[in-house]
Amino acid sequence: MFEEIAAFIVSFIAMVLVGASYFFKKKSLYLTFQALGIVFLILSYLFTGAYFAMVGLFVGLARTVVFYLYE
Repeated sequence: MFEEIAAFIVSFIAMVLVGASYFFKKKSLYLTFQALGIVFLILSYLFTGAYFAMVGLFVGLARTVVFYLYE
């Protein structure tokens, strides 16, 4: 039961971070908030035990970090 509640809270934080990222004009801040949102989604899937989804999010996180480095 605790894992489901923790996953819900963490996924809500991720949703807020990703939503807030669209209000930044600097691309570095945008990518930072996107990456933080992805990290919180990874934690959310860790709590629920959806490990296959975590792999996909790690790929998305790596892509975001690469975009950040090219910025």
